[in-house]
Amino acid sequence: MRHYNIWLTLGHQDMNQFLLRETQQLLINMGTQIIGRADNVDTAWNLAKQLTRVDPKKVKDTRVQYGNDPYYAHRMDSLPTPRYFALDEQDLYFTPYEQILENSYKFVDELSDLTFTVKMPKSPLQTVSLRDIERGVFIEDEDKPILAAIRDMLMKRDARKTSDVLAEIAARTAQPSQQLPAAPSQARTIPTRTKGKLP
Repeated sequence: MRHYNIWLTLGHQDMNQFLLRETQQLLINMGTQIIGRADNVDTAWNLAKQLTRVDPKKVKDTRVQYGNDPYYAHRMDSLPTPRYFALDEQDLYFTPYEQILENSYKFVDELSDLTFTVKMPKSPLQTVSLRDIERGVFIEDEDKPILAAIRDMLMKRDARKTSDVLAEIAARTAQPSQQLPAAPSQARTIPTRTKGKLP
């Protein structure tokens, strides 16, 4: 859509909201994406598969290969005793499946509240926290006394008394026998038997 100077902002909760596979592929291929914590394992897997890279040389462990050098004792009735020594070391690599699974955990476990993964065209993934934006403007933990004072001021200005609210609740939930009788209806009654034409 960039060729038509259209900027589309689309917000949704989970990729599985979109039943058509084509729609999911269209959304996952968008240029700029802001992704929060995924609660669905399938969604986290698809995000990791699409947005992260697999390193074919990522080492998981190193295996030592041993060789033996059997030698015989002087007596003929003794068994050969092997002597082991390290021949070589071999790297064991993560499989693509293991790397995608490991990366999917980042979308489930490592993103805290107000923290997002941002994918932009031709840029590596970035982690952005809204807590760092305009720090000092919003109420922080150390500013709770200020917040309490503001809350008290607003309650004095706009709040209603608890007794008034409770009285209103009691009036609304009162039994029909306790309520005032309703005023007679002013609606016209339709006659059940008529003679001739209706009035």
